Amino acid sequence: MLKALLGSCGLNESERVVFESLVEHGFSLASVIARRTELKRPNVYACLENLLHYGLINKQKRSGVTYYGSLPLDMIAKVIENEARRKFNETQQAAQMLQAELNQRAKRQNKAFQNFEISSVESKAGLYEVLKSALMGGDFDAFFNPQVEFQSKEIQEATLEFLAETAKTKPHIRDIIVAGPMANWYMKKIKNPNHQVKTIPTDKKILSDMIMIEGAVYLMQFSPQREVGIRIVEPDFYESMKTVFEIMWENLND
Repeated sequence: MLKALLGSCGLNESERVVFESLVEHGFSLASVIARRTELKRPNVYACLENLLHYGLINKQKRSGVTYYGSLPLDMIAKVIENEARRKFNETQQAAQMLQAELNQRAKRQNKAFQNFEISSVESKAGLYEVLKSALMGGDFDAFFNPQVEFQSKEIQEATLEFLAETAKTKPHIRDIIVAGPMANWYMKKIKNPNHQVKTIPTDKKILSDMIMIEGAVYLMQFSPQREVGIRIVEPDFYESMKTVFEIMWENLND
């Protein structure tokens, strides 16, 4: 049980064995720890250095010989927690700085074709973040196939989060979706009075979402092989897609 918990706290297998030995036997020589744990002495020294770095053990000189021992047992969990919090804060700060740098690079890398601004995302995590940003952004029009998209548990959870948020913010949303069991599930979850849905027949094959919001058109491709998101910003293209959507919307029954 102790080894498993130490593993969850970030110690590797050898570090866990060495640390457990110190917890059970108190201050010991590295040679004695090696004999008890059956680890090679260089490996033991490496583990001890790491455990010292983590702040989980102390070392003492006695008659010129170095002994190693764990911290008092009631301090260990707090030390691990503080180290994890420090690492999290460092990672969070680095991620924020990284995003700022990447945003600057994205501005330079976005391709411009006759005033078209086109950017793409080709990772699941990135695609979900783009999708969440678009859906939470305010009023929008969209069409998609719930039978394809909602096969993913992650998408279902993100959709429930989106519906819960828009039930409070009440943006004006119009969806054209493919009819079917998952479409019924989706419509039952809608609590926003400004969220309208129309359906098209079940046999229509749509593998890509299209979301139109604030002058941008988002195209999202969901498939087991590849998930890709494309954002296109160009006024005439946006208006053209809106016109197609309006024609479809007006010709569909509620």
